[in-house]
Amino acid sequence: MSETETASADMPKEAAMKIDVQDLSKSFGSKVVLEHVNLQVRQGESLVVIGGSGTGKSVLLKCILGLLEPTSGTVKIDEEDTTNLSTREREQLMHKFGMLFQGGALFDSLTVWENITFALKELNKQEAQEVAVEKLKQVGLTADVAMLRPAELSGGMQKRVSLARAIAGNPEIIFFDEPTTGLDPIMADVINDLIIKCTKELGLTTVTITHDMVSARKIATRVAMIYKGNIVWDGPAGAIMKSGNDYVDQFVHGRADGPIVIETRK
Repeated sequence: MSETETASADMPKEAAMKIDVQDLSKSFGSKVVLEHVNLQVRQGESLVVIGGSGTGKSVLLKCILGLLEPTSGTVKIDEEDTTNLSTREREQLMHKFGMLFQGGALFDSLTVWENITFALKELNKQEAQEVAVEKLKQVGLTADVAMLRPAELSGGMQKRVSLARAIAGNPEIIFFDEPTTGLDPIMADVINDLIIKCTKELGLTTVTITHDMVSARKIATRVAMIYKGNIVWDGPAGAIMKSGNDYVDQFVHGRADGPIVIETRK
């Protein structure tokens, strides 16, 4: 049994529902980006959403986070409808979330420890530095890195610092936006291992969007594929290479021929 299949098999069958997206649609004017999307993520799952550029992955993630308001449908977190929360309720909800952005999104003017604890306003300087050092250790970096600035770090170290920031507030759910983009294959695998390690050790639920099938197969317990704003396949990560779905088969094997049409501007 592969590592991915083992991870899937270890998932509790009756784990609590953490994220429940129901009949979600999102349009920008006349452009429909998401259309009647249904997607569920249970406690402790690592869901990876795959699909090409412009298929709606990032918009789906932003709707779940509450950064975009759905045109219709609902997003439930821990069985609570989050689509019409007040500002204060939204702020409380955000404490459950951590986020690793595609480009890292570190602040160049701040030190590493300040970046990691940026959202932890309740901590004094000493407490914040202690938390930062602890989180750096969890992502395989030493304490001395805390005093450096992002410009002094390699791309892989910046990703690690971004991951440390994502887990700094002890979230329940972490969202990863193309976590291995821009990294060489070895460093990408290091980041994948760290995502798996942190997810297991901290008991996190994770949602990742990626084009990287190597990453998807390694970190996922479940994979969903989105195409033209619709979920066209949703199943165990171990079944992704033998899904029997023409869209998935074309995407995971990188074939030009198939039902997925690449639109080009004339």
